[in-house]
Amino acid sequence: MFIYPGALSRRRMAEFRFWPVELTYKVLDGKPTIHMYGRNDMGKQICVLDDSFRPYFYTTHKKGADRKTLKEKIGSIRAKHSDQTAEVTSTEEVEMKYKGADITLIKVYTNTPQAVPVIRDEVRKLPEAANAFEFDILYTRRYLIDRGIVPMTPLRVSGEFINLKSRVSMVKADEITQEGEEEIFEPKMLAFDIETYNPEGSSMDPENNPILMVAFHGREYSRVITWGDVKGHDYIEIVRDEAALLNRIKEVFESYRPDFICGYYSDGFDFPYIKARAKKHGIKMNIALDYSEPRIGRGTVPSASLTGIVHLDIFKFVRRVIGRSLETDSYDLSSVAEELIGEKKLNVNLDMLSKVWDKKLPELEKYCEYNLHDAKLTY
Repeated sequence: MFIYPGALSRRRMAEFRFWPVELTYKVLDGKPTIHMYGRNDMGKQICVLDDSFRPYFYTTHKKGADRKTLKEKIGSIRAKHSDQTAEVTSTEEVEMKYKGADITLIKVYTNTPQAVPVIRDEVRKLPEAANAFEFDILYTRRYLIDRGIVPMTPLRVSGEFINLKSRVSMVKADEITQEGEEEIFEPKMLAFDIETYNPEGSSMDPENNPILMVAFHGREYSRVITWGDVKGHDYIEIVRDEAALLNRIKEVFESYRPDFICGYYSDGFDFPYIKARAKKHGIKMNIALDYSEPRIGRGTVPSASLTGIVHLDIFKFVRRVIGRSLETDSYDLSSVAEELIGEKKLNVNLDMLSKVWDKKLPELEKYCEYNLHDAKLTY
């Protein structure tokens, strides 16, 4: 049996219904382990761990080649990649349909998901090997498909609580079964939006320009946090400085515990900006459920992800999924919100925000209202 580092010496068993929301994996003691984050039937956030699923892909032999010889050669493959070793843990022959015909494939299991493309490349070098199949399916997606698990619909989980560093309880599963697909739970969602100091207009300069305010809006929470000189209102919380604001962002994540965090262009602006300003202040923005920081992926438009929390950039969804069905030619929040929900952004001159901030003008209250309204539109 796989023993986790720091596992409790006393077994605490659990059986519960569980709605999975976010899925990732980690390699623990050299073994890939699925981490499913979600909520149980009491509404409590839990992470379910499953280390029983092995990464794999398929290959087949060339016409006239000996399949047994190929299988033996594949079974002995080991290859270095980065600072790790990719290896084949086992192989088996399976019968499948391919273009309507029955074929025999070799199913190749590897020690980690990262090893799949490495082993595939090594297999391709073998003179007996022909095609490789299903090597580009993400490990977590493969897990869901093979196990028949539908996110946000109920599972039955039995297992034991284990002690790993986490903001939520962790259960190592002995058994996971899908209960059905009809009963979908309503996730806890939180929308957010930041406004930044912008003396040069709308340019993005996190190296030099601070975050002035952040707005959060959810079913049970609606607030603007700022360090500006503004009159107090029920929805405005004033903190000492930008560092205090960044720490309050961490506290809001910790106390509200959303399943979904939503923004509008939050992949390209809000999360990268927050992370950059936190780094400037020496603050670790460890807001994910495993105490990690947001991961900012590379690309033309970066993508931000948080372990255990689904980050949804509504701008990307609109542009990629429903953009063609909209009448508006603009994907800005005001145009999209007006068409979808009949509301627009508030009318303020954002280019004047830095001047209003510097001169401590009473109009700053309007910018706080504007900030919160953007979060509400996103929500």
